[in-house]
Amino acid sequence: MRIAALTLVLLPSLAWAQAAVYPVGNGRPSVAEARKEMGIPSTDEVRGQLDNVGYASKPEAMAKVWELAAQPPEPESLGALPKPGVAALIGPHDDYVYAARVDRRIYPLVTAKTVVLVGVFHRYRRFGAHDQMIFDSYRRWRAPDGEVTVSPLRDELAAALPAGEAVKDGPADRSFGLQVAALAGLPRTVVRQARARLAELEQQGRDAPSTPMTAQALDAPQQIGLFAPSSAALEALSTIEPDELTPRQALEALYRLKSMA
Repeated sequence: MRIAALTLVLLPSLAWAQAAVYPVGNGRPSVAEARKEMGIPSTDEVRGQLDNVGYASKPEAMAKVWELAAQPPEPESLGALPKPGVAALIGPHDDYVYAARVDRRIYPLVTAKTVVLVGVFHRYRRFGAHDQMIFDSYRRWRAPDGEVTVSPLRDELAAALPAGEAVKDGPADRSFGLQVAALAGLPRTVVRQARARLAELEQQGRDAPSTPMTAQALDAPQQIGLFAPSSAALEALSTIEPDELTPRQALEALYRLKSMA
């Protein structure tokens, strides 16, 4: 089944059978080590396929799986299937030989063009992850019928979750501090100033050679202000005596300050 845009939540080991063993490692594997274990390794842009045994990796194989899944016996059911257009569903996580007959009946019930896919993270102990939602950084995911584009909704979800409950992982690192600030209601002027400062720092990092962080640098951190040193809005705000304003005057002052922002 093709989906125009897909939001992927967690780092699901979608291609491991339930019988696999997931040992506790001595340390978090590197990106190169994790990719080396994949049947079809990921690239920096595309998430590959961990296991290509028991799971289709080519269009003709997927078509054959879909064809065979229509054959009897039908899976047991607790009742009649709902009409297409469901808000959510839970599908079995296993090799096609076990799960395909169920998959064939439930996945066509999803008609949304963008879906949120939540998967299991079998090897969480090896990565030292627990009680968290793990978001990857790939732009696309590999599928038998072609690459599936990841929706921008993924980044919005990651930014909206409470601190510590969402972890952005993958071959590239990215901060969501500005998105969190916007969702928290910080003034748009503050977010714009921070975004401009971030772009400036990123450009400096690309232009200048990398230098190690020294003790002196750690002892002298720099913090930019949330507001510009002076502005017409701040000066006007400092002259307002809120206890002396009538409701109408307060409303007029609010509109006047808004026009200055």
